[in-house]
Amino acid sequence: PMDKKIVLVKVHPDGMFVVDLDKSLEMSQVTPILRVALRNDSYTLHKILPSKIDPLVSLMMVEKVPDSTYDMVGGLDKQSKEIKEVIELLVKHPELFEALGIEQPKSVLLYGPPG
Repeated sequence: PMDKKIVLVKVHPDGMFVVDLDKSLEMSQVTPILRVALRNDSYTLHKILPSKIDPLVSLMMVEKVPDSTYDMVGGLDKQSKEIKEVIELLVKHPELFEALGIEQPKSVLLYGPPG
């Protein structure tokens, strides 16, 4: 009979392994389709990982909400208005672009000296 502290783990591309469960984990925590970490030396399952995160999505995660406003940018009223029209309007009211038959821009190129 198999010990209750042994699990079958699929490791890409190597195949499947029957591995021991670390003492710090309970069998009730382990369920199918979990992402787990195995120790390199013993192949003991020692950590349950968070569900898979798409790398493209993780690149787009909010790290900090800026506290800057358009009022803080002096002397660039025309440029601020253009950015608002292209970026904010697109996000807040995409139906306006569709109604006018304008293809939504995929990006905006800002150029010029910094500062």
